[in-house]
Amino acid sequence: MKFFDNCTYFGIALSGIWLFSIRLNLLPEILEELCVVFSLIFLAIGIFFTRYNVSKLKEPEKTLFIK
Repeated sequence: MKFFDNCTYFGIALSGIWLFSIRLNLLPEILEELCVVFSLIFLAIGIFFTRYNVSKLKEPEKTLFIK
């Protein structure tokens, strides 16, 4: 679960960079848009896997390899 927590933190950090950049005009628009897109992707991944139990999804994979 640590990986998904890191995804959430990275998404929040990219959102912060985007907000800071909008205020001070530090980055070009294309980089600001990429920050927004990647922050939303990382936040969605982090929130989805934090909310749902991912270990249940990994159990069938283990049984397939054992057989």
